[in-house]
Amino acid sequence: MLSTIYSNFCNEVKEMSLGLEGKSQLYITCEKSHPKSLLTSPTIKDYSIVVTILKKIYGNDYESREEYFSEQYKGCDEIYLHFVKL
Repeated sequence: MLSTIYSNFCNEVKEMSLGLEGKSQLYITCEKSHPKSLLTSPTIKDYSIVVTILKKIYGNDYESREEYFSEQYKGCDEIYLHFVKL
């Protein structure tokens, strides 16, 4: 189960996504900032939380290939999700 701070981030991303009608994306980085970020997650120290967040945001649309892609960030001390408008 996600802590409130991460659950709130998921809810904000879902809300903002609706207004952008599919013209948005979630980037995973080891950097706290991203030039196009409309919303940045709180610091994530545990990679398993990234997977849980992605599953909560994407629901049934979540695919294991997204998890495969995000595995490259396992070695980061701090992981951030950046919600961007395309």
